[in-house]
Amino acid sequence: MDHLNLEAAKDVDVIILSIPFAQIPEIASLFTDVPADVVVIDTGNYHPFRDENIGDIDDGKPESVWSSEQLGRPVVKAFNALLAETLANAE
Repeated sequence: MDHLNLEAAKDVDVIILSIPFAQIPEIASLFTDVPADVVVIDTGNYHPFRDENIGDIDDGKPESVWSSEQLGRPVVKAFNALLAETLANAE
């Protein structure tokens, strides 16, 4: 499975993450060989009732900083204020 994910990240300018927020550390190793100039966009939000409590964020660390630390590269937060229904009904 990891091999397929690495193939999807070859020769791209942007990677968009749309996974449960707490799972970001689980995919960090997939970014080892992704070039530094590839922009990473995280669409997720921290939901402790769904995911798990993340102490650093509970203590005030911005989600984007936490994500960046997990992946070892800058992360841009985008589209995370849109409801799924907004995207499902876009024309």
